[in-house]
Amino acid sequence: ALGYQTIYATDETRFSNIGTEFGFDTVIGPHPGVADFLLAQVADMPLVNFMIQLPWAEQFAPSLVGNRAFASAYRPQRYLQRLEHTLGAWNGKPTALAIHLCLAHWPYHTAHTPLARNPDPISIYRASTRELDAQFGTLLQDLRRLGYLNDRSLLVVLADHGDIVNADEASPASITQVGTDTSPPTGIRLVGHGTSVLVPEQWQVFLMFSGQSALGPVPSGRSDALTSLQDFSGSVLALLGADADRGALAVVDAVRGSAPGSTVVRDTVALETDFRPKSLDLTQPDGAAVLRIASSSYRIGADGRIAMRDDFFDETVKTKDFGVTDGRRTLAVVQTEREPVLVAADEHRHWTVYPTARPDEVDVDPPLLAQACRNTGMRMHLRGWCGDD
Repeated sequence: ALGYQTIYATDETRFSNIGTEFGFDTVIGPHPGVADFLLAQVADMPLVNFMIQLPWAEQFAPSLVGNRAFASAYRPQRYLQRLEHTLGAWNGKPTALAIHLCLAHWPYHTAHTPLARNPDPISIYRASTRELDAQFGTLLQDLRRLGYLNDRSLLVVLADHGDIVNADEASPASITQVGTDTSPPTGIRLVGHGTSVLVPEQWQVFLMFSGQSALGPVPSGRSDALTSLQDFSGSVLALLGADADRGALAVVDAVRGSAPGSTVVRDTVALETDFRPKSLDLTQPDGAAVLRIASSSYRIGADGRIAMRDDFFDETVKTKDFGVTDGRRTLAVVQTEREPVLVAADEHRHWTVYPTARPDEVDVDPPLLAQACRNTGMRMHLRGWCGDD
């Protein structure tokens, strides 16, 4: 609507089938669908791995070239070659270019990673972040050389949350139980990708704006104001000069020269866990396990793309953990081996654990309870905590 040509590029389409139906004029990346799942498991052969590095390989293997999910043959620079070949030099038209790099993600290794019988998950995770950093640096150089990054460009860097590959990094320093005499809860998941709302590394993200916007240049600085990914699109639109709902990102105030807080300020942000099948250990890559989960929980559409089955979706939502945070403290309904519990966690990794049904003897509310009672995902598990239950 603002006159931009729109391009989306990604090196991973297995669980994110974004196409032109989302409003993009051009999509660059592995061909999504069932072929991505199957070929990435059966095509790991020396000849195939060699051939997909050739300049014209996109023509005969669109699901494999530059495919992060095909980890054993994924070469970060080869994906950038595919991207540059398709993009070409900037044509001078206003362009909205979104690029997703998925290298620092399970299964962490690439074609460059030395093979090990029992790889240390922390080492391979850190190695993947170093490879991603190098790939991102090359990408910025390429975009400047091709003309997409110039003195009129707005650059936005939005990083995903981190992973926890070692339980010791995330385990509570101490636990206090209130209103229950049972042993401390067991079976709370902390390790993985999007598996815990109690571990800030799994829900905090990095966001940076730089360059020129329709409202003026983005000044240097940092904000620790609490914000949500829900505020992101409105803030970007505002920086492009469009009428948009007031977001909570302080960068809009900074560019406008407005007094801090003229945009909506959040006191809490809602959290929930990702899809987290029990049979998949994200610290121990296992392609066969991925296929087993896919076959039991996903369906293949008429267009060859894969979508989660409706019944499995409903069951997945029921097993999620839900929480609210003010950036320092978190209150969450968490699944355990026995039953859900209500957990209050502070910035010092101290947990206070309550039953989800309020005991009669508890007369002090946990922190953030009022915000939790406004959260639909949490409230459906809470009994007696929200006043009118």
